[in-house]
Formats: sequence, structure tokens, C-alpha cells
Amino acid sequence: MEIRARYILIGSFTLAVILATVSVSLDPTVPIHTDTQVDVTYQGLTGAPAVALKGGDSNTPRVTSQDGRPPVLLAPPGVGQNLSDSARATLHNIDEILAENKKPLNTAITGFSAFADMLGRNSQRIEDLIGGLQKLTGSGPQSKPPAVYDLAAATGFPATIKPLSAKLSLPDPSAILVFDTQNILVRAADGTYSNIENAKWADNLPKLMQARVLQSFENAQQLGKIDKANDMAEGGYKLELGIRNFQISLSPQPKAVVEFSARVVSDKGDVAGARMFNATADAKSEQPADAVAALNAAFTKAAGDLVNWTVGLKLGG
Repeated sequence: MEIRARYILIGSFTLAVILATVSVSLDPTVPIHTDTQVDVTYQGLTGAPAVALKGGDSNTPRVTSQDGRPPVLLAPPGVGQNLSDSARATLHNIDEILAENKKPLNTAITGFSAFADMLGRNSQRIEDLIGGLQKLTGSGPQSKPPAVYDLAAATGFPATIKPLSAKLSLPDPSAILVFDTQNILVRAADGTYSNIENAKWADNLPKLMQARVLQSFENAQQLGKIDKANDMAEGGYKLELGIRNFQISLSPQPKAVVEFSARVVSDKGDVAGARMFNATADAKSEQPADAVAALNAAFTKAAGDLVNWTVGLKLGG
């Protein structure tokens, strides 16, 4: 097939094909030489044809218009044939690859089919698993954020309570992992723990308890006598607390159970006193507000007992 190509130097380029004419806009500064080749390419393997201009030695003359007509570039016979041959060769190679890998491809497709069938049979379990992971990471959709609850400090100490006779430090209370959390816990009759949904403490329980025990001492006019520092001053004491229970127990009826150990240790490692503190309070229900109200009632009772007991010790005496 013979192709004739024309271009106009005044901002446009025209290609005339024996069977078709293609007009292309071209920057007039683009050099078109007498040895510039014309070809037909395709956009993609089976896309629309396009005319391409290739090569051109800068030492050869540039084509010019003759008699006011655009100059002519002639495409060689069989233009575009190489591309068609290349496409056919590519398709042939693809056929050979498919033939050589027929068995592995069949195995892979069969595997995909079996995997898709397994997903279909277990779709509900997979959805539940994904939902659990979303809850664990906090990335799943939530209708509303969980309510955040604080722990109350003990109050109601008499104005005449005597001050501590020595400096007292209060490190973080110790706790097993189940209590080292922001979750508000419920314990069933069989001893298993679960969380009250859509509710949490304002901080991990040991940190929150430390802050509210410290506040309880401050409410008992011990401000300046106790702090959270772990390092004791010379002649000072350390109040070590260990959480044993801090949950709503469901059997035989809902009630808050708070229990913790306390040891007062001198800077020389001597134990000045040790005691268990526990308190309970009935809960109207397992709902977050009722559960927190009961836990606060039990904790403030135990924290008040702790303050009175510690002040009564003859520290430094």
C-alpha cells in the first residue's frame, strides 16, 4: 500500500493516503527532511491506526512546498506490514506459552476455584473474624465511642486527722494482666472475665487507682506527705499496693468487689505494716453507669480504710 504524506509549514500537517487522508497539526519548527520516513502504527495491539514520521538526517534538505502546494512524503510499499507480522508473531508466542504451561495453568485455575468455593462456604466465619480484628485494632465501624468513667477518691475524713510522721511514696500498684487495662470487668460464676461493652476507665486501672489513692491521702490533709515518686528519700517509706480483685461479680447477684494488698516498707527494706483491704457494694445492674457506681462505692470504702490505717502506723517512730 502506497501512502502519500503532506505537511504545511504554517502550523499544520497533512498526510494523504491513497485510500485515506489523515490531517495532523504540527509545530512548524519541527524539521521534516526529504529522507524522513512515513509509517503506520497502531495504538495497542488492536487499537486505531496512526501515522508516524521517523528519522531524517539533519544534513539532508528539508522538504519545501512546490507551486504553493504542500510538499509530499511517500510511504514505502507494505507500510505497517512489519507491525502486523510482529503482532502475529506475538500471538503465536502466546499460543506456545499457553500450550507449554497448560497443566500448571489448569492446576492454578482449579486451585483458585477451590479457594473461591471455600470462601463461599465460610463467608460468615470470615466476616466474624474480620469484625473481631477490627474491634481488636479499633479500626472497625462504631456507632458511638465508648463512655469513659473515672474512679472516685475517698472523702469525709475528720479535720482532726493527724498528719503522717514520715514522707511516703506511692509507686504504681502491681496487678496481673487482666486488671492492667481500661476495661471495666465482669466476672461470671465460673470465674471467667468479660468486659462491659461501650465503657472503659479513664486510664489503665493501676494508674487510675494510684492517682485516686494519692488524692484520698490529700483529702485527708496529707498534702505534701505523699507523692508518686518511686525513689524514697532517706528516712522515708513506700506504700506498695497490689490489686487482687476489681470487678463486678455476677453470682449470686451483681455486686462490686474491690480487694488490694498494702505494705509500708522503709528505705532500709523493713516492713512497717501490711494488710489486705476489701469492700463490696451491690450493683443495680450490669449496665455501665450502675457498675461504675458500685465499684466507686466499694473502692472509696477500701481507700478510706487504707488512709486511716496508714496514718495510724508509727512511721519513723
